[in-house]
Amino acid sequence: MNIERLTTRTGQRAFSQGGAVYRGARPSTSHIDDITAVLDRSYEVLDEDNIARRVTVIAVQVDQVPYSDNGDTIERAGRDWQVIQTLEDDGHERVLEVT
Repeated sequence: MNIERLTTRTGQRAFSQGGAVYRGARPSTSHIDDITAVLDRSYEVLDEDNIARRVTVIAVQVDQVPYSDNGDTIERAGRDWQVIQTLEDDGHERVLEVT
């Protein structure tokens, strides 16, 4: 998932980009205002049986959110999303499964 690529793709409506607030358990992530967060409600992952399933994810920039832990929350558009797990982290972007 590439935040810049996703936000420039035409015809894609499964995601939306906007500002968010990150709240984490670590002191460095306890409250981070105005992060860029890309919400994707149809991100496809393979489960342990190699069966594809769609999950909701939020992608954040690692330079804005240096650490993410299960149970952290992301407030976006008036809704709180809880981090379930990190699905990808390439050092620039982190893709978080949320609920």
